[in-house]
Amino acid sequence: MNEILKDYVRVCREAIEIAEDIKLDMPEPSHMVFTGMGGSGISGNLVKDIVKDDITQPIDVSKGYNLPGFAKEGSLVVCTSYSGNTEETLSQFVEALKRKCHIISIGSGGKLLEWSKRFGVPFIQVPSGYQPRESIPYLFFPLIMCMQKIFKVDFSRDIEEFLSVVPTINLADIDKIASAVKDTMPVIYGPSGFLGVMRRTKSELNENSKMHAKFEELPELSHNEVVGYELFEYPNLSVIFMRDHDELPVMSKRIEIVKDIIKGKVGSFHDIWAYGNSKLAKILSLVYQGDYLSFKLAELRNVDWKTTKTIDKVKESLKELGTVEKLEKELEFISS
Repeated sequence: MNEILKDYVRVCREAIEIAEDIKLDMPEPSHMVFTGMGGSGISGNLVKDIVKDDITQPIDVSKGYNLPGFAKEGSLVVCTSYSGNTEETLSQFVEALKRKCHIISIGSGGKLLEWSKRFGVPFIQVPSGYQPRESIPYLFFPLIMCMQKIFKVDFSRDIEEFLSVVPTINLADIDKIASAVKDTMPVIYGPSGFLGVMRRTKSELNENSKMHAKFEELPELSHNEVVGYELFEYPNLSVIFMRDHDELPVMSKRIEIVKDIIKGKVGSFHDIWAYGNSKLAKILSLVYQGDYLSFKLAELRNVDWKTTKTIDKVKESLKELGTVEKLEKELEFISS
């Protein structure tokens, strides 16, 4: 198992302590945008799913070079880049400065730290030396702590509940799923409230397990994707359902209908169940299980989970465009 997963509760508590003393001198924003790519940016998706019912302000997750049009003075833009050098995130940081948005930055260093200091932007510095995707506790918990401070909502009991359920999670069930899906393309289905979890698990299977994977949400997929199973069989697909013991009866019924449709059409299908009562505990318990699944699959498939040669190739090839250097010049204009 990955070293962070082995000591997950301690790492989570360390991550919480990082943000406990941060001072955020800003009013409640009119809008919120979480920026970030890959393993860094997924924290924004997870936080959005957790807080969206507790605050009234619109929330967006922006994965690209440009902020959405509504981001303006009075909006909060959270820029997350573990390395601090992700060019898409840096681009949105500069754009947020231009639009006079409130900004919070999270990362281990790099240009994001340098630029945040230069413009007086609050920067939450997390430990370096990890892969961005494995550092999720260090990126998630400081972010949820910021939401507590800004919006005066309290997630402390939910966080404690999650930490208490981690040791109770039955990973033997995930081992069985890993053995069943290791030679297939996993398809992840679940309710819209678990969108961030499904995106995270899909990405972990891509990067750690070196597998193609996809995800779709319910009930939407029962209005389109199920038709793909009408005429053909897909023995090389496996379907994983993200489940909640408190899911609505209509959701349980939909899942059973979908299972009936795909039975005999795919290689196998499986349930991964959330633990806990709070939304935070349920979402993070599924993240934990999905992460474990990806590392177990890496082991079974005999691949090195740490390397991502294709991502490195993309980043290296993009350097010739000089995007970060151009952003540096824009910052000089903003400073003057």
